[in-house]
Amino acid sequence: MKLTPRLQTIADSVPGGCTVADIGTDHGYLPVYLVEEKNSPYVIAGDVNEKPLAKAGQLVHSLNLQEIISVRLGDGLKIIELEDRVEVIIIAGMGGKTVCGILEESPEITAGIKMLVLQPMVNIPHVRFWLGENNFAIIDEKIAQEGKHFYVIIMAVPGEGEQLDDVQLELGPRLLEKKDVDPLFKAFFEHKMRKYNTVLESLKGSRQEIEPQKYNYWIRLVNRIQEELKCI
Repeated sequence: MKLTPRLQTIADSVPGGCTVADIGTDHGYLPVYLVEEKNSPYVIAGDVNEKPLAKAGQLVHSLNLQEIISVRLGDGLKIIELEDRVEVIIIAGMGGKTVCGILEESPEITAGIKMLVLQPMVNIPHVRFWLGENNFAIIDEKIAQEGKHFYVIIMAVPGEGEQLDDVQLELGPRLLEKKDVDPLFKAFFEHKMRKYNTVLESLKGSRQEIEPQKYNYWIRLVNRIQEELKCI
């Protein structure tokens, strides 16, 4: 099963041999890959939308994997039973607040897992903050690139959460630690700097009075990125 760079990075983040739930599975490519390439003994492929889930079901049946991949229609983690003994939960391709909302709604499920693999599309700092406040430790972060778009994948495990400052929340504590080894770091942070400079210019050009706290927040981010890029 050939995956996009985003899905491949997510798949690479899942430990081999684990029972997995892929929430928001879309067409089911990731569950098939996990079974075929990562030796996952059982994968739940869940989605709230019927049409993409129907295609996932067709794919699973065409490969005769219906005994190993369970395709389920439903909202978030509500499709998971305690008897499924899910070890890894993947939530990808959704907004950060939606991701956190899904996790909050099913504490009895998240209490028994080994790892979260999260790929929020927006509001990534919100996800990092939520993890720290809800006893999850961020153990790794990865970057995936597809064309001009960058995606951040966060891996977290149950444990003592970190209290992150605003720069760490925005840029990622583990990404900052491995800037010298991640080949996408430079391009990703240059992309971030352009984005933040655009925000600063829009604040300067606004007719409304600039809030010093908000302005200083973006200045700190730009300055920190410039510092990090000098070290590469």
